[in-house]
Amino acid sequence: MKALSGELAPGIGGVVTQVQAQVSTLGWRIDDLLLTAQAAGVPRRLAVSAKGNLQVNAAGLPADFVMRAWDQWRDLQGPFSRVADGLALVTIGTDKAFVPTWREVKNACSGTDAALTLSRIRSNKRQSRVFDSVQKPGGASDEETIELIRRLHVLPTDLQLAHSENETQAVAQCRRLLASGREDEAQSLWKELINVAKEVRLRRETITVPDLLSLLRGQFGLRHHHWWRRLSSYFQPWARAISNTTILAPNGRMGSSASKRFGCVAWRVLERLRIYWMRLLNGFLHAKRPLSPSTLQPF
Repeated sequence: MKALSGELAPGIGGVVTQVQAQVSTLGWRIDDLLLTAQAAGVPRRLAVSAKGNLQVNAAGLPADFVMRAWDQWRDLQGPFSRVADGLALVTIGTDKAFVPTWREVKNACSGTDAALTLSRIRSNKRQSRVFDSVQKPGGASDEETIELIRRLHVLPTDLQLAHSENETQAVAQCRRLLASGREDEAQSLWKELINVAKEVRLRRETITVPDLLSLLRGQFGLRHHHWWRRLSSYFQPWARAISNTTILAPNGRMGSSASKRFGCVAWRVLERLRIYWMRLLNGFLHAKRPLSPSTLQPF
């Protein structure tokens, strides 16, 4: 839902362009889900361990998750980037003792002065206990633990609980994505997104945002995706630099075979007598083969 709404991915920033499930064969030790996002043209990944219970408490993070995080961190030949990527634990429910303490530890570790960071954490018993829950399973130094904590994220959700606030927010986002804005259609869209997520996870598959949009547009009338605005801003200086160039925008419903073929907003660019289809994929523009004006189907 965050990807479709154009929101930044938690922990790593950027807008999610791809979701993969069960990615241990790709070298990820935390392997339930892998989110790929683009930020300033640089790919960032968030490896997610999704659990069906609370997992955390005042004593800190679970040892199994922490050990997997250390294994990933220390695998210098693996896919994890210490600079760009993140490791996340998704929990069901919120522990009122853990959440504020974890936030304080994360804030302390965001500084550049390791000695000052450690002095602040060790002066508070609650913070020290949570810090130890990360440090001790890996037998790590203070400095290394601080670096890992910067890349660790705990993401609580209440989606499986009664009266879920997260679900209420998700349905509201669905309404904003729909051209109709109807509540009943938003509920249907939310259920379809849940079904897609289940299929991806059970079949250990990959789904990209363009693929998801293509699937959804066959069932729902969606507003223009946020990538449309990015495409528009990208094209303007390029278009002005080319003489006799016309850019034609698609209509609202994107019902043509061309749009379905591309799976996302497509642009038709007329440069003299050559017409190109363009698509935005993973943050980059890609051109299909030139099309003859005589065979070009209307949007």
